[in-house]
Amino acid sequence: MSNNRTDKSQDHDDMLTQIKYVVIAVIIFLVSLFIVPYVPNTTIEGQQRTANLTEHDRQKPITVGVSWPIAQMGAELVQGIELAISDIEQQQLLDQQIQILVRDDQGSNALSQAIATEFAALEQMSAVIGFAHNHQVAATVGTLQTGQLLQLVVGATDIELARHKHPYLVQLTPRSDDIAKQLALSIQPVASTFAVLTERRGYQTEFSQQFTITLQNLGAKRIYNQSFDQRLKADLTRYGYQIKALKPDVILFSGSTQRASAFAKLARQIGLTAPMVCNCQNIKAIEQLASDQIAPFSMPLFYTPKQSDPTNQTFIDKYQQRYGEAPNQWAAQGYDSMLILARAINQSASIKSLDLAWSINNMDEYAGVSGLFKFSLEGELIDKPIYIHTIDSP
Repeated sequence: MSNNRTDKSQDHDDMLTQIKYVVIAVIIFLVSLFIVPYVPNTTIEGQQRTANLTEHDRQKPITVGVSWPIAQMGAELVQGIELAISDIEQQQLLDQQIQILVRDDQGSNALSQAIATEFAALEQMSAVIGFAHNHQVAATVGTLQTGQLLQLVVGATDIELARHKHPYLVQLTPRSDDIAKQLALSIQPVASTFAVLTERRGYQTEFSQQFTITLQNLGAKRIYNQSFDQRLKADLTRYGYQIKALKPDVILFSGSTQRASAFAKLARQIGLTAPMVCNCQNIKAIEQLASDQIAPFSMPLFYTPKQSDPTNQTFIDKYQQRYGEAPNQWAAQGYDSMLILARAINQSASIKSLDLAWSINNMDEYAGVSGLFKFSLEGELIDKPIYIHTIDSP
């Protein structure tokens, strides 16, 4: 009899314990709804976007996001996009208006990821333009792919971007190996010997390798090759004196704009006079330096206002009238990317991201203000011209 009471008492205690755990679990769940931030499911939201854009009211504007390090590299990309939108409306190239949402990603992976997540949650958005650096593309491509949102890359040049065949990514920049080849070819007539100094990062290393291969195939000899990790606070002065002793005809510095400009100034201060080339992206920062501090100094650009064709001259006139200054490569990239997007919308009769990506990769050649845009059957931008910008001594 006592055993039965004990068993019943034990069962009762077990039941109370189970009820207590269930109640605690429910409380934790309810509390988490209020204190845990919502993390969007970009796959579901991407599916919702595609369905929503399929039924898009043509009276509503097309929404395009912009992610760009404005504080670091200037607002010219945004200004180029704004000018393109103005031309699209004036020429009535689209039936719908276009609105842009602009975010300054500050060149930060974390901020770029947050902006990508924000844009991926907006069902009315058709595309995002921007992405200055390769590491920013790597940080955002997963979110934008699962979010089924078109990613128009106008800054990063990583050779691997197009090779991964991301269906929602379109690269509107030449690949880094093409840039390196064209840069090497531009200096070959005066370079029988060359020195290479590389900031140790994946993209910079690839660029140096392709530059070296191209020059060596043309008969030039590499007499110095060194790499450094800036996180270890490398002594650039030591490298400068080592290169000076070897007297190369030209120096390649493959690294960030900040480090390149610092090394160029250092080189001139210690009497290293050989021409220097760099794969820098931030021309605005370079042009702020006095020419006698770094000259002779050359860098590859996607655009030059010196082109004499009528399309470019019209663009320059409109840009100067609107903004009071000549356009740079980012203004041209913004302008061309927006017009390419408008053309894709017309050709596909759609504002769905996948339709637009397919239309761009399969469109006929497009003559932009920065040159000819032509894509291979695999969707890679090919034969895009590079312009060498040279800063000479005053």
